[in-house]
Amino acid sequence: MPRAQEVRRVDFLHPDGWREVHIIWRLPMGGYRARLSLLNRRGERRAGYDWHFGKGAHRHYRDTEELYDLTSIDRLLGDFARDVERLRREEQP
Repeated sequence: MPRAQEVRRVDFLHPDGWREVHIIWRLPMGGYRARLSLLNRRGERRAGYDWHFGKGAHRHYRDTEELYDLTSIDRLLGDFARDVERLRREEQP
C-alpha cells in the first residue's frame, strides 16, 4: 500500500520564543492528514490541529479540544494562523 506523502514541514521559532510546527501529508486514498502545533516559551502546546485515524480532524485551543471540519489546507492554515496571532497577543507577559 502506498504511504502518505509529506507536502509541508515547518518548524519556526518566533523571536519572542513561541514555536510553530506544521506537518501536512497527502494521503494515498485522497485527502490530507495534518499536525499543526503552537508551543509557548515553556514548551506547552497552546493551540493545534490534528487528524488521527479513528478520531478524525480536531482542534486544540488552550485547554479545550473540539471537532474540526477539515475542508481544505488553505482554510486549515488560515484558521491556525488566526489562533497563533490571537494567543501570542493575549498570552504575552
